[in-house]
Amino acid sequence: YHGNTLGALAIGGNAWRREPFLPLPLTATGNNVMAPSDMAAGFQTIANQGLHHEPYFVEFVAKPDGTRIYTHEVTGTQVLDPGVANATIATLKGVIRSGTGSRNLRNFPRTAAGKTGTQDNNTNAWMVGFTPELTTAVWVGNPDKYLPMENIPEFVAAGVDKVIGGTFPAAIWKATMDAALFGRP
Repeated sequence: YHGNTLGALAIGGNAWRREPFLPLPLTATGNNVMAPSDMAAGFQTIANQGLHHEPYFVEFVAKPDGTRIYTHEVTGTQVLDPGVANATIATLKGVIRSGTGSRNLRNFPRTAAGKTGTQDNNTNAWMVGFTPELTTAVWVGNPDKYLPMENIPEFVAAGVDKVIGGTFPAAIWKATMDAALFGRP
């Protein structure tokens, strides 16, 4: 897994034609080309009290009789102080309860934390969040151009004149999390 290359390819373009990643202070709110997998990997580190696990694609491989011939194992790396991660979690809970994500997430039935983000001119919109069980990142935008998501007929018909992180990305995040965690305590 190579975050920047995968990120460029994962959103539908050629890694060599994309703008380079710029380490700007507003990266987490959508001003750089980042893959949802990169955003989810960063947020899972916060959710895990600073313990980072590299993303992977295969959990296990089993024979037809159920015998496992491969199981992914990882110990993780502590990259943040747990106190710092916990303070961040406390702040990110507010985004869902009363902040920018609350329009669609105020009544989310689980303990959750997250961050919305919208790039200048509404060209990219994000919702990245987690529960104790799962971290999910949602990105809405055009993978090849910076096109403003304003007055788009399909969005307007759904009651949204201007797409921001707290609108469609938050609603998609909620629907995904509801389905993924259905039936789990």
